[in-house]
Amino acid sequence: KSRNNNSLRLLIRYAERITALDGDYYAADAENEEQIPCDILKVAHHGDRKSMTEKLASMLRPKYAVISCMKEYDEEKDRPSQKTANFLRKYGAEIYYTDCFQENGLPAAHHEEVLILIDENGKISVRY
Repeated sequence: KSRNNNSLRLLIRYAERITALDGDYYAADAENEEQIPCDILKVAHHGDRKSMTEKLASMLRPKYAVISCMKEYDEEKDRPSQKTANFLRKYGAEIYYTDCFQENGLPAAHHEEVLILIDENGKISVRY
């Protein structure tokens, strides 16, 4: 378990926008460190129950969040977790999944790809 918190984490700044790529870092540890609000977040640990807390979501406040997961929900690991999605949405995030995952009560959306682009003026656009 300790190797997850040793995974690579990146903070990318471009055109006054911030993208956070959090690897497999656990939210309980991340929330005890200084966090910079971001525009785009690649959610840690496939969006499972350990990847996000309400405190961390309130610190990060991403406009867009990407959860890398399979189409099938993993009950054992609560992956991707509805709580994670709820915390992120509460603080303003629009969520995208890497597969045709269907959240409770929401239609599944399948996209060949989702591109979140930042232009040189800092304008963010989403294409699929």
